[in-house]
Amino acid sequence: MNFAVRYEDYGGQTGATTNPKLAVRWQIADFLALRGSVGTTFRGPTQNNRANSVVTSLAGIQAANNNFKSVDIFGNPAIGPETALAYNIGGIFESGPVRVIVDYWNFDIEDQILTTPAQAIANAVGNGPGTGAQFVNCAHPLRNLVTFANNNTCTQGVTVGNDIARVRTDWVNGPELKISGIDAQIDLAFDDVWGGSLSMGLAGSYILNYETAAFVRGGTTLQGAYDAVGYANYNRAPGTVSELRGTGYINWSSGPANIRYQLNYIGGVTDDRAPVLVQVASQAAACTVANANCLPVTIGREVDDFITHDVYLTLDLPADTTISASVVNIADQDPSEARLELSYDPFIGNPLGRTFEIGIRKRF
Repeated sequence: MNFAVRYEDYGGQTGATTNPKLAVRWQIADFLALRGSVGTTFRGPTQNNRANSVVTSLAGIQAANNNFKSVDIFGNPAIGPETALAYNIGGIFESGPVRVIVDYWNFDIEDQILTTPAQAIANAVGNGPGTGAQFVNCAHPLRNLVTFANNNTCTQGVTVGNDIARVRTDWVNGPELKISGIDAQIDLAFDDVWGGSLSMGLAGSYILNYETAAFVRGGTTLQGAYDAVGYANYNRAPGTVSELRGTGYINWSSGPANIRYQLNYIGGVTDDRAPVLVQVASQAAACTVANANCLPVTIGREVDDFITHDVYLTLDLPADTTISASVVNIADQDPSEARLELSYDPFIGNPLGRTFEIGIRKRF
């Protein structure tokens, strides 16, 4: 058993905190061990979170037909700390050439330090997502967080989504977040195989849930509760969350030579944003309902899995010299289409394609 306690004093409104942690490992038999830990954590707001100042960025606002608008992020002197309870339990099995490790982990986070969702605010007031031609709701409780063109004029039945000029967001303590998953690994090792040593294995992480509670401010729901697993989450935290990621390998070494094959897998996701309609022919009516002349965009709705195959070779030479060579992404796999400015999701794939590398290292 290991027990630890951490005390921190941030001073001011954040104050002090005491966070314990307990870790236990039980070697039941030579081939089997169980382990687990539980503890609390604490994160105080930064000076930027609390600064009485504004930082402005640009974002494609759905209620304004994805046109870029200003997003003003206000500091919050009254923001409080973020806390969490974390625990995990798992086991290690080792017998002969086999080793298996499995762990379940869980994080319960409260009072997240984050900004109010600009996209949700704009959609609520601007009746989005939309083409920008839809009328906004000037009587919405969040109207004061949206600035419109023409000196912030909002006239019901006249002002439309494209008139949105700025959206205000603030650093706040947000909703509860629950994250859990399973990590697993299996390795096999053999001696005297083709005159050398052979090892192989698989490792992966499976996300069970990434649940965010409803985001409520001042009695108004900015964003409903959702589970982010398996979705792109381009317009909400935390961004892309693949359900499964993993690697597999086969490694053979003999004397100065080592060759390794590796398989990399990143699971695909669904773009959870509402479908965007496109005008495919002249039509008098607004493009609001899918029909023969007004079709939903389907490109990038599903971001596919990204799988690559890599080979690495190293050779130790006399005089502390090592030569290495590799071919990454042997199949020249392209990333799947995604509805982003890059046209692909950088958290799932990359556009480099098949890549060759050669290196020489000399030690003195």
